Amino acid sequence: MSASIRRRTREATEAVLRKQAKTVRMVLSAIGAEQAPTLPEIVQIESTNICNAKCVFCPRDEMHRDEGYMDMALFKKIADECAALNITHMRMHNYGEAFADRNLVEKVRYAKSIGTFIGAAALRQSRPLAPPPRFIQPVEVSGVRQRTPL
Repeated sequence: MSASIRRRTREATEAVLRKQAKTVRMVLSAIGAEQAPTLPEIVQIESTNICNAKCVFCPRDEMHRDEGYMDMALFKKIADECAALNITHMRMHNYGEAFADRNLVEKVRYAKSIGTFIGAAALRQSRPLAPPPRFIQPVEVSGVRQRTPL
């Protein structure tokens, strides 16, 4: 798919979503639920932005930012701040593949040690980077749970 077709498709999709957002906002306002909670229930952390999947809907390849991994000190700082604010759910993905992060097991263990929930569904996995079997057991043992609340 060419870049111009992807751009036009994305622009059309965004226009539809913006149009529907007004309707959703009006309904929420009518039932008195237009205000967001004070703090988020879930924090999404991109521990890496490296991914070799080529999903047609993902804007990752059009982003112009350095690729890399979040260092452990920054991860701990974010996790500690979440714990201090009683935010106990974290998701470990965004535009990157969480399993590409060599410190994933250590990060999950740390999050578990401070009482933060990271569910298995919160670790998105693209097939080209699917972890080898020797990597799956340490992730499971490190504290990933089977369910992530919606």
